[in-house]
Amino acid sequence: MGLGGNLKVYNATQNKYTQTSNHTYQMDAWNVPSSFESFKSLQFYVEFDTGFTINPWDDGANTKYNLDNSEQVLVLEAHAELVSGNTVFSLRFQGNWGSTGGPLSEPYYIFWATGDSRWRLLTREERTIGWAHDGVVDLKIVEVNYYCGSEFNPSEIIEYVITGEFENPTWQAFSNVVEEAMKNM
Repeated sequence: MGLGGNLKVYNATQNKYTQTSNHTYQMDAWNVPSSFESFKSLQFYVEFDTGFTINPWDDGANTKYNLDNSEQVLVLEAHAELVSGNTVFSLRFQGNWGSTGGPLSEPYYIFWATGDSRWRLLTREERTIGWAHDGVVDLKIVEVNYYCGSEFNPSEIIEYVITGEFENPTWQAFSNVVEEAMKNM
């Protein structure tokens, strides 16, 4: 029996993420879904193997998802490592656009993760989602352009995310629209 918890992924985009590869090492459970449907959330169970006869600090899992048959990829990871003599468990993710587009190309994508304190631009940088033994950590991925409609300017919203201007009334209104939509996912 290991150390278990749940990851809930919100796909607040118009696109389906479909699994293209999956690898695990010494994990008791890595119950990733085969896809994340658009405008839905899914929660799945993760359990690190902390058994007596193994090294828990090298447990890991890596699953790649493609965005609607494009070159854009989302990678979810479970990771254990030895830090100052203690085993540290975490869930991580990374976006990748392949050879086309990028984080400053439309449509824009932003994310919020339990292990972070704010909304951020989805980039190629690996980010920590967090970890909660017997709990749930969240990853929210949002397609900015979809939620802007005619009321908000996508470039302006991205500028607020990049500069951290989350007290701006326009950002607050946009954020409320997104959070309200995610309540129904």
